[in-house]
Amino acid sequence: GRDKLIIPRRHLFRSFHPLEAADAQSAHLVANLYNRLVSITEMGECLPELAHSWDELPDRLRLYLRKDVRFHDGSTMKAEDVQHCLEKMGKHPIYRELWIPVEDITIPGPLIIEIHHPAGCS
Repeated sequence: GRDKLIIPRRHLFRSFHPLEAADAQSAHLVANLYNRLVSITEMGECLPELAHSWDELPDRLRLYLRKDVRFHDGSTMKAEDVQHCLEKMGKHPIYRELWIPVEDITIPGPLIIEIHHPAGCS
């Protein structure tokens, strides 16, 4: 037989699409379905996920991506995939205002992403 993912729900959720999961219930569901670049604990500590490490510079954030991460179809994650997702997020109505400080997202090397925010970013 086919395997099934069964998700018990006590509360309604808005969406399980990562860009639409703006409410708490949806965010919890999305966290169980998709990997993130980093996760943040309740204490505000950043933990590595798809990004194994990062450098916080005054005008940018440099993320170092894990090697050999595979998508559900077996293809390997590349820096261009992450760049595309971040650019899509920055244009989305829910997140657009948060991305105002970001001027560019570049790929300085294989599996490296830089999020440029020259005027600073919290």
